[in-house]
Amino acid sequence: MNIKHKFLIAVSVAALAGTLLLTSCSPLGCATPISRGWAGGTLANGTLFVASMNGKLIAINPANNTQIGSPAQLTTTSTSGLFSCATSANVVFYSTPVVSGVKTEPDPDNANNTLNYQIVYIGGANGMVYAYKFENNTFSSDYLFVYPRQATTGSIVGNIILDNDTIYYANSNGYVFALNAEDLTLKWSQKIDSKIWSGPTIDGSTLYIGCFNKTLYALNTADGSIKWQFLADGAINSTPVVDNGTVYIGDYNRAFYAVDAATGNLKWKFPPDANSAVTPKDFFWAEPVIVNGVIYAPNLDGHIYALDTVTGKLVKDIPLSYSISSSPVVVGNDIVVATSVASYAESKQKVNIYIIDTTNNNSVSVALALPLHEGVNAPLFAVGNTVYLHTYKDNLYTINVAAPQTQPALLFNLSTLK
Repeated sequence: MNIKHKFLIAVSVAALAGTLLLTSCSPLGCATPISRGWAGGTLANGTLFVASMNGKLIAINPANNTQIGSPAQLTTTSTSGLFSCATSANVVFYSTPVVSGVKTEPDPDNANNTLNYQIVYIGGANGMVYAYKFENNTFSSDYLFVYPRQATTGSIVGNIILDNDTIYYANSNGYVFALNAEDLTLKWSQKIDSKIWSGPTIDGSTLYIGCFNKTLYALNTADGSIKWQFLADGAINSTPVVDNGTVYIGDYNRAFYAVDAATGNLKWKFPPDANSAVTPKDFFWAEPVIVNGVIYAPNLDGHIYALDTVTGKLVKDIPLSYSISSSPVVVGNDIVVATSVASYAESKQKVNIYIIDTTNNNSVSVALALPLHEGVNAPLFAVGNTVYLHTYKDNLYTINVAAPQTQPALLFNLSTLK
């Protein structure tokens, strides 16, 4: 790895470390906390659940894009500094909410009646997983369960997932966890000797996760034991994608891999060698998507590399503008991608939206002709033909894929919802 890429990794680590700094204390008092994150959204039982950048869980009716009820506000308390200053701050979310199926409970006011509710789970940058009840279009004022009981030094940076009544996630201290979804008690934990920013992926009885030690791990979902390990050329931050017996993953050394899901053996690598005509110039960060036998791998160099899922052959190099750190979303045969200037300086931030028609891999640019001056790190998410874009300023925009020349509409500033 050359000096430039070592420097870029150091900048990425430092930027996120700064973002994860929730509070600070001094002998004179406690500093006002600043919350930032990049959570996406989840549709469950007709309701869209999103997380704001200042620690709120929000429910939205996607039929008319109106807010449902009041948000749940999550806060955390930390103690630091010479005088053990206790500071309350909003929880920062990098993970997207996940939601249970509809559950029932007896109606305390009517013995012949039952009440329906869902549980919304989310992982915080304080290392804690929360479970909130959503009933009668209202969040409970307090969480049902939380794990662990106190904030830890290991942040949850990747997504958490719900599979077979179990919550799986990893933290930056290098632990992978499995919790009972019913009450968030611990089933097992597996210590991996590496920082983890990736989210896990489950396929059958196997959990796949990438780590900073350049290794892709396959763990047994029953007990967390390691089934196999695959060593890549660089650190792995993006979430693995599993399809048809193959695990797909990109790394910080500008390489993208297809690995046999059962054995951990390499199937193919892109680019295949240093002399390839097309070579990525930056990291693979965002989660790729698969459409009709082609995997579309976004890169921080502003390109989407469309690769044949079986052979790894380059189908098309799709150059866009700016960097791609936000995971794209598939709508029918279209892929919607957000690119943004990789800078936290407000004056330099700019977002472009592209709709890629995978039937011919031609892209249509949709300009965000709004005074944004803001970037996007959060994954895009969609309900029908409506794509949602969550920006760094906590604005939520909608994009109509069926009318690609229609300008994106500002729906909410999530931080200000009450």
